[in-house]
Amino acid sequence: MKLPKNTTYYLMAFVLFVLLKFLYASANTNDLYFLLNPLNTVIGFVLDSSSIYYSDIGFFHKTLKITIDKSCSGFNFLLLSFLITYCSSLKVFKSNVLKIIGLPITFIVSYIFTLMVNASRILSAIFIEKQTNLNYSWLHEAEGIFIYVSFLILLYFVINHIQRNILKHHEKLT
Repeated sequence: MKLPKNTTYYLMAFVLFVLLKFLYASANTNDLYFLLNPLNTVIGFVLDSSSIYYSDIGFFHKTLKITIDKSCSGFNFLLLSFLITYCSSLKVFKSNVLKIIGLPITFIVSYIFTLMVNASRILSAIFIEKQTNLNYSWLHEAEGIFIYVSFLILLYFVINHIQRNILKHHEKLT
């Protein structure tokens, strides 16, 4: 029985996804510093707020009365956006070398995308809380789900649009 063309690469991405998911379960704030620090920098810059980093809780913004911690890191979103980006890009990566090099490239793209989306999520949550004077955890979670799902759908459509254009261009050349 012959496996479909990219099965090995789909499995490789899925195994990496599961492995990182397990590592995240035992991760602490220090382990997620690579996501939290740039995120904190953006939030601090946009809202003109300074923070103090505590290794056990994260970045505390006294003036905003918020803490950017493990749950704010966007790590799960990073994993999902990586999986969508890499698996969707396999059609474009023609050679095995490109498919392997595509792993770190799509991870970097997903990392940058995650920082932008996560910063917008946190900024909108702060804005909603300040404008409505509501402090409901369900509202914060609903807003996060809405933003994350919306951007994942947008990511999928953008990748497919770019992919169609690349494949059309490739067909014209051949």
